Amino acid sequence: MDSDTKFSTLPAPRPGQAGRRKLIIAAALALILFAGLTFWLTRDEEAKQDIISRTEGTLHSAGLDPLVDAAKGLLTPPPPPPAVHSVGVATPGVSANGTLIQGTVPSPVDLATAANTQSADGSAAHPDTASTSPPGVMPQQREDSVIRPDFVHDLANWLVMRYKPASQGAKGQLNVSIQAANMRYGASMRGMERQGKDPDGARAYILRYAFNPTMLEALYGIYADRLVDEVAQTALAPDQGKTLNEAQLNDLYKTYAAFFADLAGVTGGIAAMPDLKGRIEVMNRANQQTIALHKQIVEKVFALDEAREKKDDANIPNIEASIATLNGRYRTALQGQGNARAALISALRKGSPAQRLDDDSILFLALWVERRMDKQADALDTTRKASSLLNDLSLRFEKAGNIPRGSGTIQ
Repeated sequence: MDSDTKFSTLPAPRPGQAGRRKLIIAAALALILFAGLTFWLTRDEEAKQDIISRTEGTLHSAGLDPLVDAAKGLLTPPPPPPAVHSVGVATPGVSANGTLIQGTVPSPVDLATAANTQSADGSAAHPDTASTSPPGVMPQQREDSVIRPDFVHDLANWLVMRYKPASQGAKGQLNVSIQAANMRYGASMRGMERQGKDPDGARAYILRYAFNPTMLEALYGIYADRLVDEVAQTALAPDQGKTLNEAQLNDLYKTYAAFFADLAGVTGGIAAMPDLKGRIEVMNRANQQTIALHKQIVEKVFALDEAREKKDDANIPNIEASIATLNGRYRTALQGQGNARAALISALRKGSPAQRLDDDSILFLALWVERRMDKQADALDTTRKASSLLNDLSLRFEKAGNIPRGSGTIQ
């Protein structure tokens, strides 16, 4: 047999099993990539399903079943995550930038109702799920990005420091005022996130952010319980100063409960006063008149001194008569100013005696709210919300003052 015959009878060369498998895998991957590209460029749902079916069939025929799941993952990606929504407005219609309060923040009443419902449904039998919120109520958020937890901690310390305990079961005294609180937190903005280096701009930003009904309620929902707890922690284990005993702590709670009740009554009266701006305008006109008359009196006194130095005896009697007339008008203006001030304070005290707030504090609050009315449309609505929250805070402090504690531990 010649060499040509031998070669003609030999079988055609065939690739090895490993090489054949590599070729099939490469072809399958190319098919998947092609199908994926076609899938994303195709908007017709029926065509997409046809591509998925044909790709799976080809992979099954080639014996590459493990690649079927990979093809499904490529051709059917997971849906995008849902959007996160924020709660709270800095001013009506303007979103509150920077807040960490996300989802729906329930009101204090909703939180209490949800907690009672959860307890009744058997949360005690399942301690691991006791903190789970019921359907429809988001869990209470723990902090805000602008009004920080440091604010609550500092406020609790300040409240304790302003309480002077008495011995042997007597009632303690408060040395607290709205003006002092405004100086501590309005001027220095302790525990608040400032925007920019300008103090006035930072203060205005924080007021726009926090002083509206929605955000006040949201912040209260976050921090009300924490404030009550922080007061006890500070009183029983202070960083400095004398530790209060449990009887003194209970008295502190009850004393502040009465103070917050008075504050709630006054703020509610300010919000309910229909002629607040008119009353303050009358008082401002009387103030301006007294200032103008005082300026004239000062000028006349200087003129009198000058006339006496020059021995101008002819003009001295006239100047002295002018001063006497101006003094009479000044006393009348002061009386009018006092009457306008007293009328405003008396009207605000009718709804709430506010025994723990002096006249200056009540007037300070009224003037502060009136200035906010010039800058935001919902100032009175926000003041009403503040009154409601202060009343609730008073009840929380009253309840804390009635809770027995044992051996210096906070229960």
